[in-house]
Order: sequence, then C-alpha cells, then structure tokens
Amino acid sequence: MTGILEEFRSFRMMEIYEQVFPIHSKYGMMWVSTKVGEKRITKEGHVRVMGMLQCISRQRMNMQEQTVDRLNSLLSRLNGISKSLLDFLHSDDITLVINKILKEVLRQFQADRTYIFELDRKLHTEVCTYEIAVEGIKERKVLLSESSIDYASWWTGQILAGDPIILFTLNLLPDSAGADKRRLEEYGVKSTMVVPLNSKDGVWGYIGVDMVREHRNWCNEDYQWFVSLGNIISICMELRRSESEARLEKAYLQNIYKNLPAGIELYDKDGFMTDLNDKEMEIFGLRHKEDVIGLNLFDNPLLPQGLKDKLKAGAPIDMSFNYDFDRLDGYYSTSRTGTISLISKFAPLYDALGNLINILLINIY
Repeated sequence: MTGILEEFRSFRMMEIYEQVFPIHSKYGMMWVSTKVGEKRITKEGHVRVMGMLQCISRQRMNMQEQTVDRLNSLLSRLNGISKSLLDFLHSDDITLVINKILKEVLRQFQADRTYIFELDRKLHTEVCTYEIAVEGIKERKVLLSESSIDYASWWTGQILAGDPIILFTLNLLPDSAGADKRRLEEYGVKSTMVVPLNSKDGVWGYIGVDMVREHRNWCNEDYQWFVSLGNIISICMELRRSESEARLEKAYLQNIYKNLPAGIELYDKDGFMTDLNDKEMEIFGLRHKEDVIGLNLFDNPLLPQGLKDKLKAGAPIDMSFNYDFDRLDGYYSTSRTGTISLISKFAPLYDALGNLINILLINIY
C-alpha cells in the first residue's frame, strides 16, 4: 500500500502519468496498469485526479517484450539528446542544429509539424522562428508567421505560467479556450504537445509538435524527452546569446581601449606587461608592441623603490612624473630622448575573491 501511495503522490509533479507496477494482494503478486486521464489543482491547492487502475493478466503482460521495447525506445531518445548537445558544441550554425533537432522530433513521434515560437515582451509579439513540416502539411509560418501576443487567451496563459499543453484531442480544451481551439482547427491539428522555453529572465518562447493526420495518445516518456530537448535548446541558445553579447562588448571595449586619448599599460600581478594601447606606444616612442610585452614593471629604473613596494602591496597610486628617456639604461628601445611630464595612475585590479590579478597603468601626456 505504501508503494501505491508514493506513486499517487507523484501525480502533483507529473503532467502525464502512465505506469505498470506490481502490488501484493491476498491473491498473491498482481500487476496493475495505472493512467491519469485528467488532473487539476483546486483553489485550495489540492490535486484532483481522474484516471484508472486496471489489473493485467499474465497472458497480456508479456513483461519481457514490453520492457525491451521500452528500453530500446528510451536509449534511442537518450542518444538523440546526446547528439543534440554535441551538435550545439561543435557547430556555429545554430539554425542548422535546431532544424536537425526538429527533424528528429518528427521522426520520433511520426508527427506532421514541429516548431519554435519566440516571444518579444517589449513589442508584445510572437514569431515562428523555426519550423519543420512533412510534405503536404502547411507550416505555421505560412498560416501565421508573426502576431500580437494575446495575453487574455488560455493558450498564452499556460505558456507564460510555464505550464505545458498536452492534448490527445482538441475536445480536451477547456471552454475558456474557444478561440485557441478554432485556431488549432485552422491548422488541422488533431493532437498537440507544447512546452515553454525558459531562460533566467523567464519564458522566452515555446516548442510544439502537431499531429495532423492522426491522433496521438502522449505518454510520460514522450513528455519527458520533449521537455529535455526544449531545455537543451533553451540553454544552448542562451549561451549563444551570451557569447554574442560578450563578443560585442569585448569589441566595444577594445575599440575604446585602442582609441582612448590616454596611454594604457596592463601588467599581471607579478608586474609583467601583457598589453598596451596605441596611444601608449606613441607617448613612449615604440615601434612594435612586441618590443615591450613581457617587460617587468618593477625593473623600470625610473620608478622609485618606495613606489614599487606600494604597487607590490596592491596600493593605488596617483602621481605627476617627469619621465627621462635618457636614464632608461637599455630597459627598452625607444625613438624618444629628453624628458616629458606625465600624469600617471596605477590601479590594482582584483578578482571576486579579493586576489590581485592585474595592475593597470594610465598615462596622460
């Protein structure tokens, strides 16, 4: 009895439930099949479930064959998930990878149409960005490529709440989804499964699969596999967006760094120069950056020892400095001679743990 109660408690977490398991009875060991037909949450937060529990005869069970078939199907789907991850890691063409995943969805479900819609909360629009359909089935892009988000609709409410939409038949839609039902009928949908796509900022879209030529009675494995693919797509697209934003930010900072009307030098925590900008090369009469990369700041004969000690201790320093090129004693090669007046700022840079990682030097001439 405890095992059955544990199974029933799992209803709250599962959108689709279909299991076969043994129970001990006064007649001995018996196998039962359980399946949830309808689930709803009451206003008080209680789960109300309608379903069935049925005894299975040994003749009908044939457990070994069913187990083997089920394992083969699960292994095939797990292999598909791993291939999808590898494709995302190895390819820069995200459209190609997503289309491959959608084609795999069609193959696994023997479905007719699968798609991804992206939501733009600022413009209040939803756009079908990816779609694959079998021959003879109209694409949603053709029927509706972009539309305004209908925040009052049952469909949108489910998606934005992060809840899946799983329909064996459109007759399972609630009365409040009349407009959604008419739209699905226009698409020729008999059965559909849709799951929200999430990021750290919330729901950014949804992925769906449609059965047009026949109905499909979705099982728990179908749902779990489809959710896994949706999560992979969300994670990988979020990473690609982050990479793109990081590249743009890096290019922007490099442009500022290169064209800033002040000289900049960057040293590691041990004082070895790792980079400098064009203005710094101009100030110090350098022809090639490579001539000074690797020089140690603490070997500079023009810096007083007390200043070097403060820098090693991680202290920031602001100073006016008369820089005499004739006293470099071969520290580096330069085309300049004589003395220039500099306003210099040494700034220690720390990581998140408070460890010194770099010393930044800014010179204004």
